[in-house]
Amino acid sequence: MGFLHLVDYIVGITSGWTAVALWAAVCLLAAHRRLWTRLPCVFAYLVALVVGDAARVVVFRNAGYNSKAYGWTYWIIEGILTLGRGTVLADICRAALGSYTGVWQLARYLLGAAAVVMLALGGLHTGEALRIDSYVIFVQRELEYAIVLTLLLLLLLSRYYRVALGRPVRGIALGLAFYSSVAIVCNSIYIYHLGLTLQEFGDLKNLAFVLALGIWSVELRGPLPVVAPPVLDASGSYDRNAQVMAERMRILNDWLMQILKKQ
Repeated sequence: MGFLHLVDYIVGITSGWTAVALWAAVCLLAAHRRLWTRLPCVFAYLVALVVGDAARVVVFRNAGYNSKAYGWTYWIIEGILTLGRGTVLADICRAALGSYTGVWQLARYLLGAAAVVMLALGGLHTGEALRIDSYVIFVQRELEYAIVLTLLLLLLLSRYYRVALGRPVRGIALGLAFYSSVAIVCNSIYIYHLGLTLQEFGDLKNLAFVLALGIWSVELRGPLPVVAPPVLDASGSYDRNAQVMAERMRILNDWLMQILKKQ
């Protein structure tokens, strides 16, 4: 259990105002790199994370852990941050596919439909009670699967069509996928078979979140690279293989645009 004690120690020193300070440092780094120009939803999520956690600490210190005020504050902010992570996923997809209008438009429809279905199923899951904590937990769990599957499909698409996932998109995607993967494992394992408590699994998820933001910080260590617009047609500046991949993307983009215009 030495590893779990280490996890508990790390989570302990990265909670409360210390956590707010860490998130604020990542947010300031993102502001310094003008992340809002490349990934505005990611930057907005970091700001919401700082403000939300600061609000939770203030209510916790003044009202106490078991108070109704802290309970409502915690779950409302948790719901906002969960929706924020959903917009981070959409922001990553937009940054990777936004230059290909047809492909991104289809992806946007699919992401929007998935979000509506997920939120609706959350309401059905909680039933007439409509408890905010059970609703947020349900949406969180479904969102982890959606994030991992979407980023996996994005990776496969980018490799096949050679859509470059440059910095900071690749690092933001990696950090997001890492946390969601750990959360899925923690939510899926029957904890009593391993002799672990809910608190210990919660600590593992919190540690994964800290590491995910660490990945984001590393990705923002230098100025953001200038992104050149993609060339969809064959060009003499590309080798033969790159011409074939660009042509494939152009054909797919034109085909999707024709379908969408008929709708």
